[in-house]
Amino acid sequence: MKILINGSILGLFLMLTACSQISSSEVDATAIYGELAINRSEGSSQATASVTYFVGGGTGTVVTMDSPATTTINGQTANAVNDPILNMTSYQASVSSAANIIYTDKNGESYSNTLFFPGSMSFSFPSATAFISQGFSLNYTTSSGFVPGEQLQITLNGNTPGNFNTVNRAVVTGATSGAATISSADLSGFSPGTLTVSICLQANPAAQSPYPKGTSISIQSCSNGRTLNLQQ
Repeated sequence: MKILINGSILGLFLMLTACSQISSSEVDATAIYGELAINRSEGSSQATASVTYFVGGGTGTVVTMDSPATTTINGQTANAVNDPILNMTSYQASVSSAANIIYTDKNGESYSNTLFFPGSMSFSFPSATAFISQGFSLNYTTSSGFVPGEQLQITLNGNTPGNFNTVNRAVVTGATSGAATISSADLSGFSPGTLTVSICLQANPAAQSPYPKGTSISIQSCSNGRTLNLQQ
């Protein structure tokens, strides 16, 4: 019975959080909002560029492209990728350089935005053991220089429920390496055990050609997770 109840709750949650969708030919072209992104993983020479369309803002109804509206990434028609759980469709392509995303609406109006290609991120710990009371440091590198507006997001994930935190650190524009310190305050509430750490380089530049109802841009490069032995 417990499993059935939990399953019902999960099903209800998915029903409530799943997005509705509508075709671009059915909506006013001046009501489109776009979320553009490029994401790169550690060790990969490529990244995934994507755009998701909405009507009613970033929390509104997802818009799927149908003729005559089009989406191209670096000159090629983007692939429609549907998330069956959230019922969200995005338009994606693998890129190995800056991603030029062009959206042409049903009226023939075009919006062109270029997202820079992020460097691959990696990091290491000076020691395999860290102490909650002292904090710890990590050294990070990127395959290309940091650009203005980028910042480091460090995710701390402990092996005890509730032991989770994300902290932001500044990076030096033009540099390809640096060091970041996690303080004892950042680890407040954590318990001794295994700590998994990952880092992402994040930037949110302004759109060069905003969509009618707005555009958000996310450029992200993330490392793989690494573990520490966390002691009191």
